[in-house]
Amino acid sequence: MKLDVDSKQRLQTALKFFLEFFKVCMGSFLVIFVPRKCEEKTCSISDNLDVSSLFHGIAVISNLINFLFFIGLYYVELKRENFCIKYLDVNDNETIDHLDEKIEEYKDIKSKMHANNISYKKAAIATGVYTPINFILSFIDLTKNWAGSSTFTPLISYTILISMKLHSALDVSKQAVEHERAMSAYLFVPLTYNDIDADHI
Repeated sequence: MKLDVDSKQRLQTALKFFLEFFKVCMGSFLVIFVPRKCEEKTCSISDNLDVSSLFHGIAVISNLINFLFFIGLYYVELKRENFCIKYLDVNDNETIDHLDEKIEEYKDIKSKMHANNISYKKAAIATGVYTPINFILSFIDLTKNWAGSSTFTPLISYTILISMKLHSALDVSKQAVEHERAMSAYLFVPLTYNDIDADHI
């Protein structure tokens, strides 16, 4: 069975989403997944979920809130990506700004694209504002049971991974709104949708 272009794009989007989702889980729940010291041993996941300490409980709640921000971001991002796959296309025979003029003939698609870009930018900014707060609260909590490089290395790694996702979302959403473009947030080769999908012409 041969997949059409839209199905291939949806498959690539789903694959990249699942890879990213794992990183977001690790990067959001820092006080759960980053190793820390419990007396003479490394804390288990169940130890990290113990919220008998007030500040640790606040840090766990902060991790959950941060994760929910990312869930919201992914919801908006995937909705936007699906819209782009359904209504727009990547035409290698046209320039990157071909859609700028072409979309004027399709006011409904233009309006929906603009609304999706605005929602995406708002979700990216909101997540970008809260994530540093979560990092600070998590870092303070982790310093109370610091286990040296066992804590430091995963903490930095997870933070870098989640920062890369945020940077990408903020960059794509900013350019999409400023230039009224439909840039893909998921396809492996960076692409800008520059034409109306053949199914909707």
